[in-house]
Amino acid sequence: MLKDLLIKNRSYRTFFPDAIAIETLMNIVENTRYCGSARNSQPLRYIIINSEQLVNDVFSHTKWAGALQWNPSLNESPAAYILICSEKSQTNSGITLGIDIGISAQSMLLSACELGLGGCLLGAFNKIALEEILQLPKDKYDLNLLVALGYPKDKSHITIPENNNLTYSRNVETYENFVPKIELKKLILGIY
Repeated sequence: MLKDLLIKNRSYRTFFPDAIAIETLMNIVENTRYCGSARNSQPLRYIIINSEQLVNDVFSHTKWAGALQWNPSLNESPAAYILICSEKSQTNSGITLGIDIGISAQSMLLSACELGLGGCLLGAFNKIALEEILQLPKDKYDLNLLVALGYPKDKSHITIPENNNLTYSRNVETYENFVPKIELKKLILGIY
C-alpha cells in the first residue's frame, strides 16, 4: 500500500557499498515521466551519476543533515545520484517549477523505496563544482536538486514531537534516526 511506502520512505544518509544497476536507475527516472507537471510543461531533465569515481567526486561537494552537525563518511556514501535539472528556456514560475521538482523527487524516492533502495534529497551541494565535474553548459540548465540513492544502513523511527520540537536526531553508533512527525489531529485545521 502507498501508506506503507510513505512510512518506510525516510531520508537515508548512510548506505551499504553495493552498486545499483543502471536499469534500476533508468526505471526510477522513467517513473517520473508519468508525473503531473504544471501546464504539462515538463521542464525537468535528469542526469544519472553511477560511476564510482563520479559518485565520489559529487559526494565531496555535498552537505548532509542540516539539523545535525554530522556528515556521512565516504565509505557510507550513496551508490548513485540522480541530478534534477530544469531547462532555462522554460518560462515556468518559481512556484510551479518547485512543485514539479517536488513531485518528481518524491516519485523517485517512492520508486526507490519500492525497490529496496533508500535515498535523500540534497539541496546543499556545490552547483558550480557539479557543473564543472559533469561539463554542463551553464546557459542551458539549472541544477535544482540532487537525489542520493543506495541500499540504506539507516533505521528510522517516526516519533511524536515533544513540546512542538520537530528537530530530528541521530544515534551515529546504531545508524538510527528519530524523526518527529506532527499527529493527524494537529494537522487538520477543520472539517466542514
